[in-house]
Amino acid sequence: MSLSLRPATTADAEALLRWRNDPQTRAASHTPDLVPAEQHMSWFATVLADPQRRLWIAELADGQTVGSIRADWTGGEYLLSWMLAPEARGKGLGTSLLQAAVKMLPGQIMRAEIKDENVASWRMAEAAGFLCVKNEDGVRHYLR
Repeated sequence: MSLSLRPATTADAEALLRWRNDPQTRAASHTPDLVPAEQHMSWFATVLADPQRRLWIAELADGQTVGSIRADWTGGEYLLSWMLAPEARGKGLGTSLLQAAVKMLPGQIMRAEIKDENVASWRMAEAAGFLCVKNEDGVRHYLR
């Protein structure tokens, strides 16, 4: 299945909160706590207003939203963070999501930090051409 990325808008806030608070997403996150709606809305507004951050929503050809990916400029590289909607998992969309983001940032150095137990995400990163450069404290550090 092919997907495309579009910039996130305020209309995406509720879906992102639902995806973020999904138990499997929380388990894979570096911050696994449940996120209250008010906190999420504040964070979301900050991200949308920050020119150093890019937040994209992944959509299928029929307009169905299936995930998101964020690229935070850290002064020399982009730190990537992504999630799939629970109903979109297991369909091969994760690699497509990451490959689409790579195309949005041509020639840029990209980094991802993935927990060891998040096998799906580190396999996705490797399939998209990221290399694991170190494993420290249960976190795999990838570069592309």
